[in-house]
Amino acid sequence: MKFYLGSHNPSWLWDAEKSIDLPLFISHSTLKHRKTFKPARFPWALDSGGFSELKAHGKWTVSVEEFIDKTRRYKEEIGNLDFAAPMDWMCEPEQLEKTGLSIREHQRRTTENYLELKHKAPDIPWIPVIQGWFPEDYYRHRDMYRFVGVKLEDEKTVGIGTVCRRQATTMAHDVIQMLQPIRLHGFGIKITGLKAVGHLLSSSDSMAWSFGARVSKILLPECQELLRDNPKSHKNCANCHRYAVKWYHQVLNAIGADPCSQSIMNLSSTLDSKLFEIAKGFEESKYDEIWLKSQLDSIDINECSELIEKDWMPLMRINKNEKKRE
Repeated sequence: MKFYLGSHNPSWLWDAEKSIDLPLFISHSTLKHRKTFKPARFPWALDSGGFSELKAHGKWTVSVEEFIDKTRRYKEEIGNLDFAAPMDWMCEPEQLEKTGLSIREHQRRTTENYLELKHKAPDIPWIPVIQGWFPEDYYRHRDMYRFVGVKLEDEKTVGIGTVCRRQATTMAHDVIQMLQPIRLHGFGIKITGLKAVGHLLSSSDSMAWSFGARVSKILLPECQELLRDNPKSHKNCANCHRYAVKWYHQVLNAIGADPCSQSIMNLSSTLDSKLFEIAKGFEESKYDEIWLKSQLDSIDINECSELIEKDWMPLMRINKNEKKRE
């Protein structure tokens, strides 16, 4: 499973001094008012900001054309975009109350928006999103996509929404299980949820670190020293890249994610389909390093990017040195 670190600071994508080097999940709500961007140093994914949009207005106030223009700018000026979420409609009871619409209507609008985005901007990596509240809702939405010609099993990534509050429940597990083999991205899945359903997801994201740091007033020791030197420095780690990176690795440890496999999955979006299959196969092989090395032997490392050569763990370097000796 590829895990994206949620962040409301897009500069982390290109600021080398922060040393993030992790896949980030950034919202359109955070990016839309920025005037300038720089190229991203690593992969990231775009959240549409739909939850905040519906919560605030009960509808989308952004036109499809404006959303496409903004997203295309992110793709071209920032680059390294794994995928972009559509202008979807969440199905929590409070969202339904806000919009005055039914779950079925939210699903219909989510599906229609995805189709419209794909038609008007096929150059952008949009993903379909399944929404619902009860299990039968999700199955109906899957069939709704199938009816309009979208076979979700063939998509590289499919978002599943409205599960973050029930992520560790039996119902959430059963829904995600029943949607297999669709490669699902779980929006806003926290540690407890990842322990329960992480093995069934292709990817997920979370920004729980920021909320937790703010509510619990977490301040790392090194940040306490900065605060003494600069009283205007942050009073907690809700916006701290040091704490975010530390939390990210704590999540991987908590869910038993293999670091080498995670590194491969984090970089898979920058490679061709062959490398993506290898990353998935490495997980399925129970992290068999001999199997992985045999697959890497078939790849011309000289054609890989500098990012791959730097971050693909010791196995990649071992393979490269052996090829040189040959």
